[in-house]
Amino acid sequence: MGIAEAFELSIKDKVGQLTMNQLEKRNSMGQAFFKALELAVDELTLNGEVRAIVLKSEGKVFCAGFDLNEIGTMLSGLETKDRLMLAEKISRMQRALTSLAESPKPVVAAVYGPCIGGGVDLLCCCDIRIAHKKAFFSVRETRMAMVADLGTIQRLPAIVGPAWSRELILTGRDFSAQKALDIGFVTHLAETREELDAMAFELASEMAANAPLAVQESKKLMNYTEAHGLKAGLSHIAQKNAILLYSNDVREAYEAFLQKRRPEFSGS
Repeated sequence: MGIAEAFELSIKDKVGQLTMNQLEKRNSMGQAFFKALELAVDELTLNGEVRAIVLKSEGKVFCAGFDLNEIGTMLSGLETKDRLMLAEKISRMQRALTSLAESPKPVVAAVYGPCIGGGVDLLCCCDIRIAHKKAFFSVRETRMAMVADLGTIQRLPAIVGPAWSRELILTGRDFSAQKALDIGFVTHLAETREELDAMAFELASEMAANAPLAVQESKKLMNYTEAHGLKAGLSHIAQKNAILLYSNDVREAYEAFLQKRRPEFSGS
């Protein structure tokens, strides 16, 4: 299994573009998807040319959630002794999504069409989400007698707050792109697919134009503070900045300001 099983990967102007392209499966998430995602994220994270990532899709569906055919196969004839094996499979899928959340490169998701179930888990691992005006979302698991187990329950409250998270998770109802904008799940809406793609690339390019060390450490520190709290986050950033303030990029930013020119950051 490789990246091409579920994604098309390209790089343009320091932006890595990760496109879900399983059209016949409506970009649903099976074992091949999770393996391909982890491989793709690793490749983009380790590529020094890439400074930001755009996650998008082909077709009319952004993500149909977990592959129901695979769920049926997985649960068929399941016995008590198989539960540890199932728990390990779930853990592997969690690790694939967490690799996206923990990549130091900022990730912009561009959502066109429905995003259901596990697709919301995927979006919760992105830093910024934008959507086409007719996109819609659902934490659908509760309507399928399941519990969202890939990160929505853990990550969504930090994005939209605990009250909206509980309502959306416990009802499993669809919510529109406008509602997603109103509650802060997405930050921008686009009128057309072309505008959506352009907006996502522009956002990623804006971040890619900044000093890579500053952008990546900022993301790491935001993640650290969410996990460990305000006091620990402040202490951590004091230690980090004591090192980062001596970087070549800080000197370059200062000199560019004095010379009234655009800085050229090296990531060092």
